[in-house]
Amino acid sequence: FFTSGEDEKESKGESSVVTVKEPIPEDEDDHFTVSSKFIKDALNISAILSSSGEDSFESKMIAFSVHDGKVYVHMSDNKREVEMCTDLLNTEHQYTGFCSFGSGAIKKLTSLIGSYFTVVFRKEKSGEVELLKPKMLVHGGEISLDKIKVEESKYGKFSDTGSFKNYSSSDILDVLKRLNTFASMSIKNLRAIDFEGTVVKANNLAGTASIEVNVELPKCKLPLTDAKIIMGLISCSDSDMVSLS
Repeated sequence: FFTSGEDEKESKGESSVVTVKEPIPEDEDDHFTVSSKFIKDALNISAILSSSGEDSFESKMIAFSVHDGKVYVHMSDNKREVEMCTDLLNTEHQYTGFCSFGSGAIKKLTSLIGSYFTVVFRKEKSGEVELLKPKMLVHGGEISLDKIKVEESKYGKFSDTGSFKNYSSSDILDVLKRLNTFASMSIKNLRAIDFEGTVVKANNLAGTASIEVNVELPKCKLPLTDAKIIMGLISCSDSDMVSLS
């Protein structure tokens, strides 16, 4: 509908801001809280891994390790691994340890949260034993989570030592996006993007697509799943640079 300028001013003057209380625990149970955007970005990467064709148990999991004021998210399809890291939003009563959940369940529950993603560990007694039961805080209350048993040793430790070099994030993202569709139309074992120094190529049964770039890139054959993961990670990063080895 259309309003006149006077009506618009009046409606703006009468409008009130409705504040929705974010689900942050007010008790002393251990918990960890991060931004919901970070979790949704991680779940997008998890979805790429789960559709990679490896169909492993790990590909359906999303794991968290919390220590030193940071939350690490671990994902794997038993062939490739991804680790994402962010700062805790609240270090008071910080949960410290490792836990893993089904990524599908977490993804569905993110529709019930606002700006924060919080998992709190409630102390519950089972006979003489005190257990920590994970609950995800949502608008209106909390939902119990099934903690899936996955060994932390299944996930590798990452370090930035090595022959890494910085490249423009936008340049790498542009090349991958432009060649992604062409490579995806190929048969499975040819679905890759080839970095050949200053030329990047993709092949399918129709021929070869190539892009010339102004910088020497690491030489490698990048499977399409890996290319999609890198695209996802660059897209959710605020950095102008990406380090590749």
